[in-house]
Amino acid sequence: MVDGPRTSGTILVTGASGMLGSEVVRTAAAQGCTVIGTHHETPVMIGGHETVRMPLEDATALEAVVKRFAPDVVIHCAALTNVDYCEANPDHAFAVNAVASAVLARTASRSGARYLYVSTDAVFDGTRGWYEETDECRPVNVYAASKLRGEEGSLTEHAAAVVVRLAPFGRSARTGKRSLAEWVLAELEAGGTISGFVDAIFTPMYAGDLARRFLELTQTRARAGVYHLGSRDAVSKYQFACALASAAKRPTDDVRAMSILDHPFRAKRPLNVSLLTSKAARDMGWKMPSVREGIEQFLRVAPGA
Repeated sequence: MVDGPRTSGTILVTGASGMLGSEVVRTAAAQGCTVIGTHHETPVMIGGHETVRMPLEDATALEAVVKRFAPDVVIHCAALTNVDYCEANPDHAFAVNAVASAVLARTASRSGARYLYVSTDAVFDGTRGWYEETDECRPVNVYAASKLRGEEGSLTEHAAAVVVRLAPFGRSARTGKRSLAEWVLAELEAGGTISGFVDAIFTPMYAGDLARRFLELTQTRARAGVYHLGSRDAVSKYQFACALASAAKRPTDDVRAMSILDHPFRAKRPLNVSLLTSKAARDMGWKMPSVREGIEQFLRVAPGA
């Protein structure tokens, strides 16, 4: 068990201009924490909090930001997440997703800060689904391999690190950028048709809900190590799009089924990366939401809120 929270309540959130990081910033600020959000190239203002630049490839700059703000908690959401880009640029992927994560974990450890690393369900090969934290990781692309290396570096460099594997959905903090869920809604609202993969199965969870749980994981009850967070039911990307359309009162007939194997991706994708969350339920006393419950939370939040 990690020690109890320190009284200053300062939280450093990397990737604050992203979908998940921005939710962590908003949620932490709403709980009365002092929040410092970082960005790479895209500064944003989130709930009155301006982000500061922290290029992850620059270890010196990264360490300087942590030392400057002396946070009690570091929540590391930033990553290169474009799977095909990572496949074409493995050195960049490993520099950002692996090397920088280890440096950040080491810096947090030396400063006495708690550390939470956001990983991905894609570290598994997707051959069977419903993976537990103790199952062997077999990444099938560079992105997943770099994130797994980030997990390993984080756990090595910070004895009390918490690693969270997940598949988030939510609203983008950046103007002109749309998340998967936002894209689905926008296309359907415009009267278009979209395609959803019937053989890509996951356990998606609303980013706002994840943010609240991240903050709890960095408090008193979480053990160091890996946690899976996700919905209690697994769905295909096609089923997720249909559920989102239905909840938003849009015609599900405009969602077409297709196989992920028929899409010309550069990088291979795992098929079934659904996650079992019994460890989080046991350690934290949590009941995980259904996909439908997460979608309803998402729809209640206005764009740009």
